[in-house]
Amino acid sequence: ADAGALVFVSVEGGPLRYDRWRRRVWIPAVARANLPGLTFHDLRRANATTMVINNIDVNTAQVRLGHSDPRLTLGVYAQASSDADRAAAETLGSVLLPSTAPTRVMSPDEWLGT
Repeated sequence: ADAGALVFVSVEGGPLRYDRWRRRVWIPAVARANLPGLTFHDLRRANATTMVINNIDVNTAQVRLGHSDPRLTLGVYAQASSDADRAAAETLGSVLLPSTAPTRVMSPDEWLGT
C-alpha cells in the first residue's frame, strides 16, 4: 500500500546493501544453482525477454521493469530468442507465400531450364 516502502530489507529493517547481499546471498545461490557468471541483471533480461516473447505489450513491460523509455526495455533488456525468430519467419512465410506454392523443391537445373 505504501509506494515508498521497501520490498526487501536488511535484518535491521533498513535498505539492503548490495555489496553485502551479493556476497552473502547472490554468489552462494548462483554457485548452488551451478550457474557461474549469472548476474542479477540477467534476471531482469530474462524477465523482459519473457514478457516480450509472450506478447506482453512493451508499455506494460516498461512499467514493470521501472524503465522511463520503452526503447530501454527493448534495446537493452529484451533479448531475441530462436523460438520467436522461428515464429516470425513462419508468420512472414504464411503472409508472403501464396498458399498454392508448390510443395516440391526445384533443382538448380530446373531453375535454369537445363
